[in-house]
Amino acid sequence: MKVNRALLLCPSIRQGGMETYVRTEVNELTKQGYRVCIYSFGECNKEIFAGNQKLNIVEGFTNPNSPDSFLLNFSKLKELFAKEPYQLIHAHDHHSLLLSSCLASILEVPLLVTFHSTFSFLEKKDPFELFLHQLIISKVINKALLLSEEMEKKIFLQYSQIDKTIFRNPICVPDPLPVPHTFASEQKKILIVSRLDKDKKKSVETALQVMREIFPKSFIYVAGEGMARQELEKSILPEDDNCRISFLGYKNDLKELYGLTDIVVGMGRVILEGLSYGKISILSGYEGVVGVVTPQNYDSFKSSNFSGRGLILCEDLQQLRRDIHALTSADLAHLQSLVSQEFNARTSWTNIIRETSYIKEKNIFKDFFSILLIAIEEAKKNNDESVFSSTVTRDIIANFLFSNPKYKDLIQPFIYYENKSKEQLIKRLEEIQGYLKRDLNTQEQLSKKLIEELADKKGIIDSQQEKLRDKERTIKRLQEQTTFSRFFKKHF
Repeated sequence: MKVNRALLLCPSIRQGGMETYVRTEVNELTKQGYRVCIYSFGECNKEIFAGNQKLNIVEGFTNPNSPDSFLLNFSKLKELFAKEPYQLIHAHDHHSLLLSSCLASILEVPLLVTFHSTFSFLEKKDPFELFLHQLIISKVINKALLLSEEMEKKIFLQYSQIDKTIFRNPICVPDPLPVPHTFASEQKKILIVSRLDKDKKKSVETALQVMREIFPKSFIYVAGEGMARQELEKSILPEDDNCRISFLGYKNDLKELYGLTDIVVGMGRVILEGLSYGKISILSGYEGVVGVVTPQNYDSFKSSNFSGRGLILCEDLQQLRRDIHALTSADLAHLQSLVSQEFNARTSWTNIIRETSYIKEKNIFKDFFSILLIAIEEAKKNNDESVFSSTVTRDIIANFLFSNPKYKDLIQPFIYYENKSKEQLIKRLEEIQGYLKRDLNTQEQLSKKLIEELADKKGIIDSQQEKLRDKERTIKRLQEQTTFSRFFKKHF
């Protein structure tokens, strides 16, 4: 099948690695003549795709696994297909895989999925959700793209039957390639590129501290935006007496900055882009600085998609400084060559497009998803919060499986996951019961304490009242004595 229209399903698109990945894909697809539609489950920063005339952007509804949002998104997507049929669906949001699979199955369109994080496989799921992912969704997906070997090792946790391939984080390699060179000067220009959100705050903060310490005369530029920016500026800028640190905000195009920089610091595709420009590149993971990329540690860093996960943090800053100075122009040229061959977006997406041209849709679960839509309609009427936790949905699916010989192989797994659901529910109820008993005991103890305190206070009040009555009797007696004394003096 010749693919000439592609629908990309994405979470809210703001800025960051996933967004840059999608932009790179869109640019390569449209360059090769494809019409692309991005459907985002929430807001979309359209500036990221400015100037691309072959791109259509549609904003959908957030939380695609709530019954109401699921049905609204499905209806809107069907309308898109009615206006302009798409030959490929590419899902970038693991939270919307049920919706993506439902759409692909009912409309009989091939489904491609990119997993952008190992979190997709480690995230805790309800038993019914696991049943759907492991035994239904994993069979609907035609091809799963994984960014690293780390993902390949962990995907089996939830998608053991999936057809997968490692698809390196593709970047737009500069053409022609800049000539790499090192700088002996201590006054370097250092570029830190990152989202400035809470999960990346420690990475950026540590990178700033380390770079200031080993290159105190250098100028440091931070490119990126996010919720933690103000917090970072407040903690870092007051210490910057020489005004050598600048926060540049979000930059849609980093080509010029890469060209002017001596050292690039970041993680993921930032490292790849830095190396492609022939720059000294330092990996700063989520927990801190790992080290400078060298020909010797390149494969090790690559195995976790240059995220720093599972790697030892750099504690010896002087050793880091020596490692940086030890890099030669030949080392940088070798790293540049490796990245250009392995992560070139033009080559990578051309190969994937060629593969998808021969993908045939899997419609083995079309009737299953038709029933699922009916079940979700009932879940909506029942005001259920999630498709996966809805008892109504599970009951309808159970009746369908037990009455359809085609799905007899799924009955035993379904019963297993249903029992797991019941076990979890019983466990939750026991926990709630335990909490209630604990709270009741606490309340009883508080009540006893209050009664004791009230009894003590009553005793004190009674004592004080008795003393007051004594005083009143004394006053009365004194008044009587005073009256008698006056009478005696007057008459005798």
